[in-house]
Amino acid sequence: MTASLPDSSELAFHDWQVEEREVRRHIPRRGRQHAFEVIDPRRTALVVIDMVPFFLDESAYCRGIVANINTLAETAEVLELIGSGAIA
Repeated sequence: MTASLPDSSELAFHDWQVEEREVRRHIPRRGRQHAFEVIDPRRTALVVIDMVPFFLDESAYCRGIVANINTLAETAEVLELIGSGAIA
């Protein structure tokens, strides 16, 4: 189930990114950029916290990430179906 999107004039977005110096710092320690090279949908959960009407009503930033949460949820659903063999 996905949430409906609010009017785009009611959205706000954080200008957030991982600093390049942090990426460079972790690569030697891990041997790669990302902690996980592969995400196994059979062993992975998408946990969405505090996306309740109170927060959505009060925060344009919360409303701004609804589309991304929906995309993650839809992708996780498809990957779960592929991983289970339900679809190829």
